[in-house]
Amino acid sequence: MKRGWLIAIFVVAMSGVAFGYPGLGKLSMDQTAIARIFEAYVEAQNAQDLESWIKLWDHDGVKLAPGVPTIYGRPAIYERAMASFASTLSRKMTIELHEVVVMGDYAFADGTYTVTSIAKATGAPGSTDAKFMTILKKQSDGTWLIYRDTTSSNK
Repeated sequence: MKRGWLIAIFVVAMSGVAFGYPGLGKLSMDQTAIARIFEAYVEAQNAQDLESWIKLWDHDGVKLAPGVPTIYGRPAIYERAMASFASTLSRKMTIELHEVVVMGDYAFADGTYTVTSIAKATGAPGSTDAKFMTILKKQSDGTWLIYRDTTSSNK
């Protein structure tokens, strides 16, 4: 078993994979750009700015959220998010990014997030405490967009 892990570590080390943990070390340019995607994600969520939020997604993005069917493509993700944004009077999101791993034109990031909100229809408060794993894809212009995203509750 040890030998398998050593081989895996060697392969990762030789492939040029970059590891970064914000606040714990220096980030590469790609890792910094990806961290900024998550900053923009939080800003758009908190401002309830659906147009800015959807621009963070690749056209072929896929969203896997708990309790709903998989959502394929930016247009469908937009439609689903429109209902969520419209039903919320206010929203406060925070993200703690734990890891960003870059592998060529793809990267993955994981972390935790919280959301507190007020429902527009009832005024009822809501809260979410969850984790995420996101795959990002480098675009032809060198920017990064969300390509695959999945979340699960911590409760």
